[in-house]
Amino acid sequence: MKPFVASEVAPHSDLGFIRAFCESPTIAVALTTAAALCDAVAPNATVTVCRVQPYWKFEDHFEILLDLTGLRFVALASALAGQWVMGGDDKEPFVIWNAGQDGPFAVPTMTWVNLEVLPPPLPADEQDDPDGA
Repeated sequence: MKPFVASEVAPHSDLGFIRAFCESPTIAVALTTAAALCDAVAPNATVTVCRVQPYWKFEDHFEILLDLTGLRFVALASALAGQWVMGGDDKEPFVIWNAGQDGPFAVPTMTWVNLEVLPPPLPADEQDDPDGA
């Protein structure tokens, strides 16, 4: 893992996801946080699915999962936080933000966030035939 440098990535897909954790006393407050995260994402991706669930490790934390299309990875990462660590490669990068190390985040109650690019779908002629032919 190394610091995120926008010029070092060229994602080949506009599909991705966010897995995030927030500190929250109740599911109702966590849902408000999830809505704020969706609003922060909206200029740079479309949220197709948003799931919020208790995080099993910590009683006062919730996991927020967002499926994304139309992802502008570099723009979204830059809009959400000024500092990330990066992994993956230039085509399928991922970035991780940690509240204890990486400065402010667009939604203050977040404690950890992972933004990833997913591989593009295979063209129809490269997909497995479901009938096995």
